[in-house]
Amino acid sequence: MRLRQRLLDLPPGVDVVTFVRHDGQPPAAGRAEEVQKETTFAEFREAYTRTFGNGAPEANTLSTARTHLGHLAETLGDRFPMNGLTLADLQRHVDRRQKAVAAVTIKKEVDTLRGAWNWAARMGHVRGEFPPGKLVYPKEDARLPFMTWDEVERRVAAGGDPAAFRECLYLTTAEVADLLDFVRGRAAPGWVYPAVVFAAHTGVRRMLRPDL
Repeated sequence: MRLRQRLLDLPPGVDVVTFVRHDGQPPAAGRAEEVQKETTFAEFREAYTRTFGNGAPEANTLSTARTHLGHLAETLGDRFPMNGLTLADLQRHVDRRQKAVAAVTIKKEVDTLRGAWNWAARMGHVRGEFPPGKLVYPKEDARLPFMTWDEVERRVAAGGDPAAFRECLYLTTAEVADLLDFVRGRAAPGWVYPAVVFAAHTGVRRMLRPDL
């Protein structure tokens, strides 16, 4: 608790378990080589993104991972000792993020951290398995209220997943008119414009083809 509150600092080269076992006193210098250097969250994130920034994954995949790890850094802090990561720390992230984004987005962030952890464990940056146990997420069946375009943009800017707000976007009358003008001006099969007009004036929410 005192480490998390930053009332104590972990000595270089000492992990959390060793630090606690020695009652807050680092081991003797003669045993220092037995202790693996503690990896902070900042070091963990930098090592992961540097390694996978060599073009191995798709650019948008790496960009998404960076975004997810950035939100986790806001919860854990750059100096957080990764070998001390617990389920309670992950739940703290869930509780903080649920005020801004949907459960599906938070789950993606935790999954990104799990994937980075598995890689870091193979590389020797962290020890052991990713914290086991079940996290409590907000109800996924709780539908978000209808929002204006400006409200959706604010949520996305705060880290929300754009896909999570697709079903709750509410266009004003002027925005509907602009949308119909845009669709009418596109080169597309003749049925597309009537279909969009039908959707716009009846409240149908599901598009037949999301790539149009």
